[in-house]
Amino acid sequence: MRLRAVVGMTVAVGALAVTGCRDVPPTAPKTLAAEPAGDPRAEGDAAAARGDWPTAVARYTEALQRTPNDMLLHFALGSALSHLDRTGDAIEHFVWVVEHGEPSRAEVTTARQWLRNVGALPATADATPASQTPAATDSAAQAAAGTGVLAGKTAWPGLDRHMPVRIRLRGETEATKDARDRVTIALGKPFSFPKVKAGEYRLLGEAAGMALWDVPVTVEPDKTTTVELSPANSAVPPAAFPPRG
Repeated sequence: MRLRAVVGMTVAVGALAVTGCRDVPPTAPKTLAAEPAGDPRAEGDAAAARGDWPTAVARYTEALQRTPNDMLLHFALGSALSHLDRTGDAIEHFVWVVEHGEPSRAEVTTARQWLRNVGALPATADATPASQTPAATDSAAQAAAGTGVLAGKTAWPGLDRHMPVRIRLRGETEATKDARDRVTIALGKPFSFPKVKAGEYRLLGEAAGMALWDVPVTVEPDKTTTVELSPANSAVPPAAFPPRG
């Protein structure tokens, strides 16, 4: 899963968003000052600005060796790693950001959401700061009538690496036709769609360009509907996935 964010050590994190692995990738600053010779941090910024993610990873790694407690460097390196689909390595750096950064920082908020989407958010960091979830708004949402929770897990045999999978929820009736949502996780991790309008849906899963699941599901109000996505309800046999490149 790739992170859409402003990468660069100015890290002017404005309207940050967590997206699916095939969406628009992290965006570097449009303009950068001339990079000082021998400055790996600036060289990493420049590489990120031109989309040279292997070089950005190498330079940010070097810079982090010099200043291992630099939160912005951990965030920038995690973002660059996510572009290379090195999900496991990105997780390590985003966990560091969440555990060491100020909860109100945009980088921390973004890292937390990215980790939640791939099913790797530490339990100790799973609480959203109270300042970001006004009690009145949260209570009203929880009290909304006619909604339920759709949750489940994914399973696939033989995977020895992180495989991003996009799961989409699509309304199937007149009552739910406008209800659409999606989440990107690592295959083998759990997923959840909170506050889903009760009704009929299809749960669609795609990874590596292959449609793995198309499962009908009914969400009931004030209940948690659980679905397991595995080879048992996939149109693709285990032998055909992951595709051999």
